[in-house]
Amino acid sequence: QVSAAGSIAIGSALENSARPCWVCAWWQSPSFSLDACSVRWLLLVGLFACFLSLVSGLTLVCSQLQIAWGSGSTSSQWCRLEGRQITVMDISTVGGQVVLTTCGQHKLNACYRKNFRIHLSGTGHYRLDTSETLRLRARVINDEKMELLDDAGNALSGCLEASMGTLTLSLARTLLHTGRLIPTIFLAPILIAAGLGGFIACALYSPHSVVCELMAVAVFTSEIASSAWKRLHSQARNTPLKKLLNAYQEVLRKTNPAPQSCAKGPNRALTIGQIVDLHDFFQSVILSRTMYYIEPNIIKPLTASLRLSYAEVAGPCCVEWFISHFWGHAFSSTCTTLKKLGRSVASDRPWHSVSVWICTFAIN
Repeated sequence: QVSAAGSIAIGSALENSARPCWVCAWWQSPSFSLDACSVRWLLLVGLFACFLSLVSGLTLVCSQLQIAWGSGSTSSQWCRLEGRQITVMDISTVGGQVVLTTCGQHKLNACYRKNFRIHLSGTGHYRLDTSETLRLRARVINDEKMELLDDAGNALSGCLEASMGTLTLSLARTLLHTGRLIPTIFLAPILIAAGLGGFIACALYSPHSVVCELMAVAVFTSEIASSAWKRLHSQARNTPLKKLLNAYQEVLRKTNPAPQSCAKGPNRALTIGQIVDLHDFFQSVILSRTMYYIEPNIIKPLTASLRLSYAEVAGPCCVEWFISHFWGHAFSSTCTTLKKLGRSVASDRPWHSVSVWICTFAIN
């Protein structure tokens, strides 16, 4: 026989067993009394920390890399990973030093070394564009300036001027010389290893599918973050010279909307006024520079797309005076001399209408 109290206990047990069980989510755990679910805060915080660590490490690496394409001497195509491109704003000789100024902060440091090897391209100067036979090094001066050195670490000689081009480092050197306190080459692997190790540890306490999904999201997020970083810094590639070139191309289109090719010779002259206008428009970058700077940095970019001489692009005329001059003279001095010539030979017409033939403007 069962007592009344025993009957009540058995009935209560049967009633509890008939209740449906609560299924806790992967980020929850059953309470001690098994009648509720509680949040596993330690697991969530750990997963979030692993996510941030992996995203930060991958973003640090991806933001410093780019894929470079090219062709070899045998017309074979090649592809390689190299460091990010840094836009050159100006290269000038100051106090016996060849100083390179970047467009925005270059974010490079010496990393316990006095200088490091760099690769320069697109400067338009044969002594600045590096190759297998010409190698250059750089010494950081500040966040936007570096001194260019030869491969032995000595100062470059001569007057080297340019306002275009890109600077790149090898993949390893980019990671080594990027980073304020800790170089990226050391910090990024630590963050990536910590993130991956943390995810593996969290996989012991949560479903593997969730960990795999979070890792995939971390990789995707790092790619978006690095692409956004590159896009933000690519806006700084519009250098002062590039802005002037774009603006002056519009001026040339208005003055000579349909440039035509003409025979080489006396019909490829320009008026003194056209030459002085060119100088005045680009005065902020020309300064006291010579034709060695004018030709690759201004004349070639203005005429490259049309494959014409500058005279044909600007509007040619028939020559009155043939000018022979030394390219090493300051272009501003050349323009001053041309003004004096125009005033001395123009009797009953404006001096700026006098036409002259100069090789830089007449030959393409």
